[in-house]
Amino acid sequence: MFPLNVQHKSSKKGTVFSDQDFFADFDPDKYSLLVTDFRMDKMNGSELGIKVKEINNDIDVILVTAYENIEDNPSNVEVLSKPLTIQILLHKVNKYLKR
Repeated sequence: MFPLNVQHKSSKKGTVFSDQDFFADFDPDKYSLLVTDFRMDKMNGSELGIKVKEINNDIDVILVTAYENIEDNPSNVEVLSKPLTIQILLHKVNKYLKR
């Protein structure tokens, strides 16, 4: 995984390593983009993306995974397959932040 912190305009930025840490500090009005890995401790990245979209559907979600097929992935979450380059990831992040 790439260490990546991005801040755009007045959006908040941050790096967390668990869903508990994420929701402890999550303010849906201050985030415009979530980039997450599929594999996490308690909930997977797809579940996290679904929960974030339920709270604020305007937050874009990019899910990074090495898995070929993710059955519970919602259609409004973009999936990037590993291995991927930092250039591809940055291209996608910039695409969403420019909206």
